[in-house]
Amino acid sequence: MIAERDAAQKGKPISIYELGEIKKIYRRIAKLLHPDISTLTEDYPELGELFGRVMIAYQCNDLQELRDLEILINKVLEDNGVESMNIVIPDVAQRILDIENEIEQILSTEPYLYKELFADAFRMQTKKDELEKEIKEYKAYKTQLEAQLRELIGDGQNG
Repeated sequence: MIAERDAAQKGKPISIYELGEIKKIYRRIAKLLHPDISTLTEDYPELGELFGRVMIAYQCNDLQELRDLEILINKVLEDNGVESMNIVIPDVAQRILDIENEIEQILSTEPYLYKELFADAFRMQTKKDELEKEIKEYKAYKTQLEAQLRELIGDGQNG
């Protein structure tokens, strides 16, 4: 409960418009997939999982996640030959730009950059040696700082 409270406090406030959009999207999806109304979630397990994610996104007031889930649900319905929803995606150009920026950010982060490193055993060993050397340097620096601290504490007690 504490974690949920902390998460709620860190959340940003949403506008009345966004709250209305959240409710609208949730109702559209619930009319189509809610287990009390439709058997689609039983017939297609993937839709059941997506509906579970919809419930969480709705409870968290996550408009972006609901929009993304609506598109995913529509894709699963189309792939399975089931009548899909008519979805209007606002600001398509901006959403494409946001996704392109997110992809660029992922491609430039360390875990992704290390992908090529892990494919080459020699490069991986070289990187490992560099990191081990760096660790030794930090340990030596730590020892040096601890000695200086003991010296300063010792001087303070003698003086």
